[in-house]
Amino acid sequence: RRGGMLISIVNRLSAPQCAERGILCPDESASEGAAVAFDAIRELADAGRFSLNIDRTFPLEQAAQAQEANRTGRTRGKIVLTVSK
Repeated sequence: RRGGMLISIVNRLSAPQCAERGILCPDESASEGAAVAFDAIRELADAGRFSLNIDRTFPLEQAAQAQEANRTGRTRGKIVLTVSK
């Protein structure tokens, strides 16, 4: 969306395309650095070095309830929205 930033390791936009859309696009060297960082993060995740505490899961249809649960500040982990096919 306008005013946003696009960071992608695939399907990069040219500077004129970014300007036309009103978004910021880091230069190619920044994207290449992001690709290296994403690879390192993926390797850590594959090695089981991350853990995630999920407090509650809501179907997408209950997004308002999920947002309210998050707003209370009483969660002890992440709130996840699930999307059915």
